[in-house]
Amino acid sequence: MNRKKKLLFLAAFLGCLLLSSVPLITLLFY
Repeated sequence: MNRKKKLLFLAAFLGCLLLSSVPLITLLFY
């Protein structure tokens, strides 16, 4: 696996993590 592909995979993983954590954060604040 080359470096660019690895970075893209990491970015996608972090993006999914952020999107899944948003509802949890909003639930905590309400």
